[in-house]
Amino acid sequence: MRRYLLVLLLCLWPSVAAAEVHVDAAPPADWAERELLRVTILETGRSDAMLLECGGEAVLIDGGDASWSSAVRSDLDKRGLTAFKYFLNTHPHNDHIEGLTQLMLWGYRPERFMSPFSADWNDGSYHQQAVKAAWDSGIPFRLVRDGDVFELGGASITIYRNTEYTGVNDRSAIQLVTFGESRILLCADLTGNAQKAILRALPEGTLTAEIVKAPHHGENAMVTEFLTAVNPELILCTSNTDEAPDLVRQANSRELPLLFSGAGEIVLETDGADWYVVQHESQGRNR
Repeated sequence: MRRYLLVLLLCLWPSVAAAEVHVDAAPPADWAERELLRVTILETGRSDAMLLECGGEAVLIDGGDASWSSAVRSDLDKRGLTAFKYFLNTHPHNDHIEGLTQLMLWGYRPERFMSPFSADWNDGSYHQQAVKAAWDSGIPFRLVRDGDVFELGGASITIYRNTEYTGVNDRSAIQLVTFGESRILLCADLTGNAQKAILRALPEGTLTAEIVKAPHHGENAMVTEFLTAVNPELILCTSNTDEAPDLVRQANSRELPLLFSGAGEIVLETDGADWYVVQHESQGRNR
């Protein structure tokens, strides 16, 4: 009887991510022929700009600060990207939103400009500038809320937000991107208090992912219970190698590899069963 109950419990236990992560390894020969999700952490110094591509659709999550706008445009143009399903701003700080505003002023036309802050929210100029750039270009604005799910080709993007704390970083929208068995968690600038609040609000196992982008450019180590809940095989950091000493120590203590997009763009591809990750050499701001 006890054995039967154990088997039943194992069957009912929440499933966890099962994809394997391969860094600097050659993918299978037929890799390019498979349906893939590609996540590119663009090189934008200590700021965020992440390109997601799947099934012929593209989403740009944040756009870096203004000083990197030309570099981001160059990266997009090299890929021949002229159409986007969404531009998603995780929160309206300049190192996340200025690049999106500039791209819209340059004529890039996503189907939606999305933000977790309402169109009339005004705490400084960055958000209002982006909303105006969208509306002047005929781009609809969409408010995103905790629990919203968006499709991107065969992938899904689920939005989570802390609802307990009120700072801008506290309320930034994090994204859990799922494709087959593969999961990557992009943590925007989530503070330590907000990490704890989100954990309290979600069922155990919700945030499990093979890969996590560290909150707030790795400025601080992640909350221990948050990192344990995610249980990643790889940590990404949107800054330079000397700007996240506590995160480096935390990763080393868990024997987790850590890549910095400040040292060059990071490209992550998955077929839903395995991740293949490569980092390119730095191209600098003037590429």
